[in-house]
Amino acid sequence: MSDQVTPGGGGRNRLPALLLAIIGVISAVIAVLIGLLRRLQGKAPQVTRFRDTPLTVVVPYQGKSIKVVERPIPPFETLQSPQDEFRSARPPSVNFEVVDARRSDTTVTEFDPPLILEIEFSEEQVKAAQEAAQAGKLPRSVQQLAMPYWGFWDGSHWVIFTKEKHSLDYSPNGKTKSGVISTVKLKRWADPPIAWGPP
Repeated sequence: MSDQVTPGGGGRNRLPALLLAIIGVISAVIAVLIGLLRRLQGKAPQVTRFRDTPLTVVVPYQGKSIKVVERPIPPFETLQSPQDEFRSARPPSVNFEVVDARRSDTTVTEFDPPLILEIEFSEEQVKAAQEAAQAGKLPRSVQQLAMPYWGFWDGSHWVIFTKEKHSLDYSPNGKTKSGVISTVKLKRWADPPIAWGPP
């Protein structure tokens, strides 16, 4: 009698093995998902917002880890020339460069996909730009847009961002439900100060 096998007893012995196999498969799937998430995070864009300014810098993955570093702004009086496309009534608010995250002394100046700059303009700034356009007081390159303009110091004069050169675009600001968000896409960038207008 002791040599007889109880019916169904073998099934109970197989149950822990089956559970272990299922747990092993689940663990393998979780490991693969974690690996994919880490890889995707490495390729996520670098998004930087600056304190006390409406500017956001978005750097799509460039094949390596990068970071955006704020730099000092030169004295305002040194940022003026007869060739300026516009004159800012106030000192520029932002100056930054993009560097290799592993070697912060290595500046990244060429971008593929392009670097994206986003700036928020309030409803009041939009109205001021429209009034300036009606009075013929906006810079020629943005007169027809009748929108707030912005640009950068290229080392010798102020240059306005345009649709032709910098893919300048405006869209409603969905966050504040008023004003606009303006974007530009840049294949090259060093660390020129940025300013905007009209005042």
